[in-house]
Amino acid sequence: MKNTTKTAITHIVTAIIIVAIIIVAVGAYFLIAGIPRSSSTPTKTYNVAYLSWDLSIGGGFFVNLTNTLQATLSTYGINLKVFYAADPATQASQADALLSATPKYDAVIISALDYNAIIPKNVNFNKNGIPVFYICCGPNETALQQAGGSYINLVEQDNVRSAADEARFVVAYLESHNFAKPYTIVILNGAHSTTPALQRAQGVHEVLDPLVAEGIVKIVSEQYGDWTSPTAKSEMDSILAANPNINIDVVLTTQDAMAVGAVASLKAAGKLNNPTVVVGHDCVPSGLTLVKTGDMLACYINTGSQQAYWTGQIVANYLLRGLIPTMHDMNVFAGVATTSNVTAAQKLPGLPAGTYPSGANVLPHTYSDATSSGGNAPSDISYLVIVAGPFSSLSLISEDLTRYL
Repeated sequence: MKNTTKTAITHIVTAIIIVAIIIVAVGAYFLIAGIPRSSSTPTKTYNVAYLSWDLSIGGGFFVNLTNTLQATLSTYGINLKVFYAADPATQASQADALLSATPKYDAVIISALDYNAIIPKNVNFNKNGIPVFYICCGPNETALQQAGGSYINLVEQDNVRSAADEARFVVAYLESHNFAKPYTIVILNGAHSTTPALQRAQGVHEVLDPLVAEGIVKIVSEQYGDWTSPTAKSEMDSILAANPNINIDVVLTTQDAMAVGAVASLKAAGKLNNPTVVVGHDCVPSGLTLVKTGDMLACYINTGSQQAYWTGQIVANYLLRGLIPTMHDMNVFAGVATTSNVTAAQKLPGLPAGTYPSGANVLPHTYSDATSSGGNAPSDISYLVIVAGPFSSLSLISEDLTRYL
């Protein structure tokens, strides 16, 4: 009897071991074969609309942004249809047309041309069940909430902080090069109805206004260059004509396309770098060219590609995984490019740590995790990042601006 029982137990144990081996073998097969537990390939075709600024605005910023956004979403089989507009009225009409599109769009990404005019369109998307995302240029959040509207996520540069850093760089440069006080500065802002223009003007004034009060800085003129080179050149021509006896130390522009116009005006007047220097923002191709040739002192890096990459990842994770970022608004930072470091290109991190809840099944992405040293950028996308090291969050790494001088 004991032998029979022992034999039966042996057979049972053997059977369990065999079943366990089979389970392990099958699991190993799936792992080795590369069959995912949950595919990142959509079970349906997702169609996303992007309401963009016209490519003629911003000196190439939206070219970089659109190309990267398209490339990122296509990685996951998501179709992107881009609608370009040069004015708020056209963008509003495009938004209305999207609501009656067949098939219905699964999501809409917006770069608002007017942060107030977009609000009723956002509300309409909400009412029709179309998720809204913003990139670069968000809405008037207070007014949107009062109207009962909402959006999933906004990715942009912290325009206030970056413009403040640009202004600090300007002051540090003037101090270190022994310019006479008060420092004379001209400011060229973007279109006054756009969120980035308002925020960047705020950042500039947070730094300069106290210095104006102390008599350290004099703002000779502040005008709107409307994000374009021709308008900026015209404004700079008028400023020079109105102030023939004032030596302007710096023209601080809050976007490179306007810097291009300012440079052209100063060159024609024989005042570029004699003594007037120009500082830009975004480091778009035209801006980088001016920095490399010495026609522009520096530009704050914001190529658009970083924002587009993260927006693409967020939209894909929302559509394919149902994941909503823990950070409602995400800010991208880089640094200042000058002639000494303009060719420096370093690796970008992947999605920032803390973007999604711990353990969330996030889609695989091109770059490595944010806590690592970063992965390689795709060969068809050019990134310029001066700030080195891993990013554990999207907070600007504290740095001494004098290192750029």
